[in-house]
Parts: sequence; C-alpha cells; structure tokens
Amino acid sequence: MRVIRGCVTIIGIVSVLAIVTVLMAYYLYSLSPRIRAQMVPVAVTAEAAQSLDQKIETLETEIDEAVAAGQEREMSFVVTEKELNSKLIELLAEGELQLNEVLVNFREGYF
Repeated sequence: MRVIRGCVTIIGIVSVLAIVTVLMAYYLYSLSPRIRAQMVPVAVTAEAAQSLDQKIETLETEIDEAVAAGQEREMSFVVTEKELNSKLIELLAEGELQLNEVLVNFREGYF
C-alpha cells in the first residue's frame, strides 16, 4: 500500500509541476508583443548604406579633431531607417551578423 501511495504522490507532484510550467510558459508568451505585425518594410539601397558609412567616417573625423584640439564638443549623429536597414542587410549578406533577418523601425522613442 505504501508503494502505491508513494507512486500516486510522485505522479501528483509531477503533474502539478507540469501544470505550473505550462501556465508560466503561457504567461511569458503572452507578454511578448506581436512585433512582426507592427513592422513597416523599409526599402534598402546600396547608396543608403554608403551614406551611413560616410556619416560614421565624418563623426570619427570630428571626434579625432576634437580630441586633438583638447576640446569638448557636442556632436549629433542622425541615422534614418533606410540607412540603418541598408547597412544591416549589407552586413547580413557579408555574413558578419549572426542573424537570420533584421528590420529596424523607429517609432516615437522606440526602435
């Protein structure tokens, strides 16, 4: 009788743990937003990727000049969705990113 009671107890505990795990997984899954439905496709071009490269080079040059002159300057770096996505697609094509696909959208303080 003790063996049967022990087996039933173990099965009950395993069942309760399985149910708790399923409920936690469902809750965590429901927290993640449906991002793909909110994504807006962005046209990518080689010119946009080159534009981003040029902006990065310009920023690096300005930083180097400020450091050489010993000055503190406020600098801004503005990137568009098209430039960023074009560069990311270029890096994906070269195999430099460990991603399958990527798309960045800028929306009211979020990306």
